[in-house]
Amino acid sequence: MEQTILELKIRHIAKKYLSHNFYSYPSQKAQSHILRFDFIFHSSFQRKVELAFNSLSSPLKIIINNEFFYQDYPGWWKKKYSKKKYQKLKRKACTLFLEVFYEVSY
Repeated sequence: MEQTILELKIRHIAKKYLSHNFYSYPSQKAQSHILRFDFIFHSSFQRKVELAFNSLSSPLKIIINNEFFYQDYPGWWKKKYSKKKYQKLKRKACTLFLEVFYEVSY
């Protein structure tokens, strides 16, 4: 299945949100200003992701979570939705998630 630009953007956001590197900070005191900046950036980014996710209705949260964050398993949606209904909901979930994510300022 071809990925849309919206899906690619959310995959990037999810990868950054879940990345272990995102939590690694420099240990040297000389780099303490970098540590503070990274912490502030992480906190702001994390809040934006969580706010965007929490703004969605429950069915849309499930789609975003299973497709981009948790990645349950391929075809998880087949028992719940027709392909047409799933694609429509996925497009809606991606659009609404990104609208809120980009609307929130750091």
